[in-house]
Amino acid sequence: MAQLRLELLVSRVAQNAQVLIDHGATVEVFNQDNATPLFFAAAHGHVKIVQLLLENGARIDRKQRSGITVLSVAAGEGHLDVVKVLIDSSAVVDERLEDDTTALSVACENGHVEAARLLLERGANVNVTLQEDVTPLIAASA
Repeated sequence: MAQLRLELLVSRVAQNAQVLIDHGATVEVFNQDNATPLFFAAAHGHVKIVQLLLENGARIDRKQRSGITVLSVAAGEGHLDVVKVLIDSSAVVDERLEDDTTALSVACENGHVEAARLLLERGANVNVTLQEDVTPLIAASA
């Protein structure tokens, strides 16, 4: 029952977001950290809102001031459906963050096996060397 209520709430939020967009709201507004609504939707696993934002011009290539990408946010939180949508929308799978990590290493560090598996299936390099000669495989075992 709680899952149904949550799904209804998210559906309602997506409908409200569509109304706002239809009335001129920009999807590329950002805060002091350079985070856009796409970052927040990805971080919270709201796949319908992620799709809506992408369909309405949200930039998948924008980085936060810290250098983090939308894909690494979703992978780091283990939101598999969002990771799929982002990759299908041309997110760069092996893009390096400011700290030299990748979405794969972030997923591994946070124990999100399915997200890591999906990234690997979609071409992520398991042997990419991160800071201090750490690979995603080493990060997963830490």
